[in-house]
Amino acid sequence: MQDLVGDLEKAREAFESAIDHDPGGGLQHYNLGAVLERLGREMDAEVCYRRANECDPHGGMYEAIAALGALLRRQGRLEEAEQIYDLYLSDDSINVEILVEHGICLSDLDRLDEAIDRFDFALSLDPETRGRSTTRRSRSIASVATSKPWARSSGPASSTRATR
Repeated sequence: MQDLVGDLEKAREAFESAIDHDPGGGLQHYNLGAVLERLGREMDAEVCYRRANECDPHGGMYEAIAALGALLRRQGRLEEAEQIYDLYLSDDSINVEILVEHGICLSDLDRLDEAIDRFDFALSLDPETRGRSTTRRSRSIASVATSKPWARSSGPASSTRATR
């Protein structure tokens, strides 16, 4: 088999061929989406990520959920990204990586208390996450923001949150 690393057009063709051969395979849809995204074809990539999730018998492919959520967040479609993460977590509530991504999305939506809850839950499930700078930094930013009344969308600041 030919090594396609670095040749995005040939990789695209190979994944399209794999889809023609097995249209129900989620992995090839996900991989095609990743290639299309790198080629700057975000709309087509989104379709592929969604198709990969439809093909997965367990309610969604983790990698495709993460990629789709990140794509939507970069496009400023935060509510859609939040729904994607929330739907996935309704089936797999202990996926630490998706919990962290969901927390970041909730933070971006200024739903800081919910974001902190997601980060805390992720940290409780995976002690190794405690060392990951993204989780710690995101949780700290959300904690500081909840202690500032002007940074919250409504209601008084929660002093118990800020001291956690």
